[in-house]
Amino acid sequence: MANGIFNIYDYFPSNANIPFITISNRNSDKREYFKEGITTYDSLSYKFYGTSLYGRIISMANPEFNDEFSIADGSVIRIPFPINDVTNELIEKINLYNSL
Repeated sequence: MANGIFNIYDYFPSNANIPFITISNRNSDKREYFKEGITTYDSLSYKFYGTSLYGRIISMANPEFNDEFSIADGSVIRIPFPINDVTNELIEKINLYNSL
């Protein structure tokens, strides 16, 4: 993690297909209502984590929404929290995937 920011691309070769990894539910997760035309995963990332760089992580926590541009207004988006626990989980899952 460069500069304390998790980047999934750091864990795979540049030409690799990045697998879609789902993030476990936690009691500490946050929830936010999706506002069509306003909300994006990147904006939620900024609101909850202080950086827009974790939009992909929010996507991984919401696999039922294949495309953030087709999420219905008012849908509940799960924000995995706290981010340190989430990135540790992702690193474990990535290491397991890479060991197969």
